[in-house]
Amino acid sequence: MTAPSAADVIAIDRSQFGVALGRQPMTFTHSVADHALLGLDAIAELADSWPERWVEHHLADLPLLLPLGDPPGRLDVDAGEIVRGLDHNMCWMVLWFVETVRSYEALLDECLDRVVDVVHQRDGAMGRRGANIFLGSAGAVAPAHFDRHHNLLLQICGTKDVTVGQFEDLSVAQREIESHFGRNHNLHELPENATTYHLEPGDGLYIPPYAFHWVKGGTDPSVSLSCGFRSPTSERAEKIHTCNIRLRRMGLSPSPPGRSELVDRAKAAVVQGRRRLAPLGAKTVARLSGR
Repeated sequence: MTAPSAADVIAIDRSQFGVALGRQPMTFTHSVADHALLGLDAIAELADSWPERWVEHHLADLPLLLPLGDPPGRLDVDAGEIVRGLDHNMCWMVLWFVETVRSYEALLDECLDRVVDVVHQRDGAMGRRGANIFLGSAGAVAPAHFDRHHNLLLQICGTKDVTVGQFEDLSVAQREIESHFGRNHNLHELPENATTYHLEPGDGLYIPPYAFHWVKGGTDPSVSLSCGFRSPTSERAEKIHTCNIRLRRMGLSPSPPGRSELVDRAKAAVVQGRRRLAPLGAKTVARLSGR
């Protein structure tokens, strides 16, 4: 089976994507649901040789909220056997960093090259790219969490509902991000405002960085491909959140990204330069807090 051409592998409204980039989810379609690399046999073969440190595996019956990030249990079987038994083993699994395999890297590039110029026009050069394969038994739940990168999520087989939400109070959103930054990204509470997207094979969903979301699988095993990338804005937001965590540890209440361009640049510069906050002086640190 041959792969689709780069021209039609992702069918997305480029103008709409430029508006949505970094701000809001949007749906699109793709033509890789039948790609040879994404069949269960091919994925199982990949999983057989995949480094254990790059495999995440949990039992599928999880709550939507799992703030401690420690799911209760997993099967004592190899990753390849989990893939082959998805129809009955009640698990979900992620194979991380599949872009390190040349053929999957080529597929990732085919997908992301469709929007790379839009990203460049709106937000500068597209940064680090990554591909992950998500697999789940029927009804598998991925608890509410966030990711730091942009994500084009491609549904390959089965169905799933992806819910993306926003908190009415921005300070709650900031608290949730900072609470788990650099560790577990699961939430303590669900956002009040949420939209659910039903994905079938050939459907895709763009999820912006730091968008709170959770997943529930349909009545059959599900496979999806995550095509992730960074951008100058997402990279800077990561530095700002890192700086905010340091400021909060000093007893301050820093503002979230986007309140002040000047303050955001200063925070990013501090983290970029690996500078400690205390030697900067009380007045400078107070300015960094943005209050």
